Amino acid sequence: MDDKGGITNVADYTVSYSVNKDNGSVTVAGYASATDTNKDYAPAIGTAVNVNSAGKITTETTSAGSATTNPLAALDDAISSIDKFRSSLGAIQNRLDSAVTNLNNTTTNLSEAQSRIQDADYATEVSNMSKAQIIQQAGNSVLAKANQVPQQVLSLLQG
Repeated sequence: MDDKGGITNVADYTVSYSVNKDNGSVTVAGYASATDTNKDYAPAIGTAVNVNSAGKITTETTSAGSATTNPLAALDDAISSIDKFRSSLGAIQNRLDSAVTNLNNTTTNLSEAQSRIQDADYATEVSNMSKAQIIQQAGNSVLAKANQVPQQVLSLLQG
């Protein structure tokens, strides 16, 4: 505290911690960086670390600080939660992949059907058109002959 009752920051630390796998206790393992080279304000390496009621890391062991609960259990819960989320995302991804595959198959089938419709046999269609033209010309010829007979009969009667 300074002379006006304010808090003055005297040092900043980047601290690494180690977790005991057997009992879950957490201790200070080392410092990655520190603004106070003498580490006058830092907890000593090997000091037990707790979490206070505000959720902040502290070296307090008084009634104000509570012992750290088993962090490995918390990590296991977090990993389990992440695994559930990943499996959910994996299921969604599989459904989307299946939908994409089905759409690709549908696109291919539609393209093939369109190609079959557009690629009708040209020679067959030309011969069908020629056949229809011949039948039409024959019909016209028969109709013309049929119309000539009454004209001939009329000219014989008049003549």
